[in-house]
Amino acid sequence: MLLDPTLENPQPEKLGIPNVGSLRGFQVIDAAKHALEEACPGTVSCADIVAFAARDASYILSVSDYRIDFNMPAGRLDGRYSNATETLDFLPSPFGNLSEPVTKFTAKGLDEEDLVVLSGANSIGRATAPPLRIASAVGPTWTRRSRGGSGEGARSTQATPTARRSGRTR
Repeated sequence: MLLDPTLENPQPEKLGIPNVGSLRGFQVIDAAKHALEEACPGTVSCADIVAFAARDASYILSVSDYRIDFNMPAGRLDGRYSNATETLDFLPSPFGNLSEPVTKFTAKGLDEEDLVVLSGANSIGRATAPPLRIASAVGPTWTRRSRGGSGEGARSTQATPTARRSGRTR
């Protein structure tokens, strides 16, 4: 998703229909990559930068009582080719209904809870309409369990659609 169009790869994944208009922030990854290349050329991949940024954002955006903190291994390699048309095979369409992402998640061994969690994770900050439509289709409220909670006796809060968009719960 990080590859820009080139003569050899004129339609990378970044230009796939599900990604156009929904992916952003590439300048942050580019700036980090530039700084790392100056300090230690050829050492850190863009894939690792994205993984470290996701780890750090999870920590920063989590609440102090339930701080998300985990080790992130390094050593990913960057891809050299991607194809915009493959996004249609593997990503839910921004124009689909709830059954489409459920089917695509199931094909990857994920369930409906994974769909809700990952859709919420994709809406940190400013969300585009598709993740909110998916979350809204699940129901007006859902229970968010604390990290590590078993479900029985786990502390929970009710999240409303407004709270999901703003990142707050009530």
